[in-house]
Amino acid sequence: MIPHAAPSYRRTLSTARAAFMAMPIIIAAGCATRGRLAEHITMERTRAAENWPNESGADDLPSLTNLTLNTAVEIALRRNRTLLAARQELEVARGKLRESYSAASPNISAHAGYTRLDDVSRIEMGPSSISIGFEDNYSADITLRQPIFHGGAIPAALRIGQLWMLFYEETVRTITDNVIFETASAYYDAILATEMIAVHEQAAAFAEALLADTRRKKDAGIASEYEVLRAEVEVSNSRAELLRAKNAASIATIRLAKTLGIRDYTLLMPTDDLTSLQESVPDPEKAIRSALANRPELRRAETELMLQQQAVLAARSSRSPALDAFFTRKWSNPDPHNSTRDAWGNAWTAGLAVALPLFDTALDGKIAQEEARLNQVRIRLSEQEEIVALDVRQALANLENSAELVASQKLNLKRAEEGLRLALAGFANNTKTSVEVMDAHTALTRTRALYFQSLHANMTAVLNLKRALGVLGMEWIAGEGEGQGHLLAE
Repeated sequence: MIPHAAPSYRRTLSTARAAFMAMPIIIAAGCATRGRLAEHITMERTRAAENWPNESGADDLPSLTNLTLNTAVEIALRRNRTLLAARQELEVARGKLRESYSAASPNISAHAGYTRLDDVSRIEMGPSSISIGFEDNYSADITLRQPIFHGGAIPAALRIGQLWMLFYEETVRTITDNVIFETASAYYDAILATEMIAVHEQAAAFAEALLADTRRKKDAGIASEYEVLRAEVEVSNSRAELLRAKNAASIATIRLAKTLGIRDYTLLMPTDDLTSLQESVPDPEKAIRSALANRPELRRAETELMLQQQAVLAARSSRSPALDAFFTRKWSNPDPHNSTRDAWGNAWTAGLAVALPLFDTALDGKIAQEEARLNQVRIRLSEQEEIVALDVRQALANLENSAELVASQKLNLKRAEEGLRLALAGFANNTKTSVEVMDAHTALTRTRALYFQSLHANMTAVLNLKRALGVLGMEWIAGEGEGQGHLLAE
């Protein structure tokens, strides 16, 4: 045995030395590959920076200089990156569905091998000997295995595949509702910012005209130096407020462009007006029941619960016997029927295989884990229902409050306009000072701003209520199907 073992030992030692000497080369090659990958990343980022802000698909965009809310939502549903990425989850779900078929599908495995024997057994027969076997041995086989019964695991796997489709469909619907809400909210912010620019432009123009009148009255000996200084301060403050309003409008437009998936925000010009939406306030309990039935987050959570129920069923099925049918075809040299014949031969085997997990204690732990996860999902679903109910109640309160705020600010606006009219009449008759006129106009400017903010709050409250009820996306799709696309129809 030693003469045969020594060459084998020397070959093993040589192989180990060669592998050890090759390790530095392999490590260096890995470092070089990492360096090339980092260089490639740098090049891609540089190219992206140079091409910014080139738009993909910009030619298909409608006119952005006369942008209505409904057009904005249409663009967002086609270009919003978050929504586009979410839609790819449907492809993931289709892949999971195809993957679930493997639980019931047959599978084929093939093997091939070569065995070299250093020593072949021999039978001594006097002066001669007969070898049993050969130094070179070849074999190949192919096996077809068909699952027949695995407890409830196979049906559970198929149902899980279908449930994943439903789960991702509800995920896409949730993100679609969020995108519509974010688009409308950003659009309202943009038109509010535009109205605020108009308010402060008017205030700045009025302040400059009043300053000129005050200077003329001072030259005539009617106004004091203090009144002139006060008017100059008012002009500076009005210009500062105007700059702030313009900056807020730019930020609102940038946010809207991001939601729409458009990089060049300078093209956007929202044209809708702020208006009070006369939305009836539904009964709170009916509203909550509607939300519990329609909110896509809850439908997704319900699907997750069904998924986990199937996972528990699959885990419990692992305790059941597993029955498979199999067929194996084998080719080998030496002949499998005669090990002393140096030639290829074949054989086949067919039968049933049964697996009984009698002593697999890990299965109990797996079942316990899945049952605990099922309880967690039930608790999270109950918590989500409470969150939705709270969301609806807050949305209803905000809507009612916003409607009252619009009514009060509309009345205040009339009062402020009348107050400025009286102050201007007195200023013309020299019974009112420019300071009093400025105070009246400052009150009017603030009231106008609050009025537009109340309209914005009312429109946002209506939007938020539709989102809370889970009907925002459904109303948009229904309106679009009728050729209207009205997001917030009264």
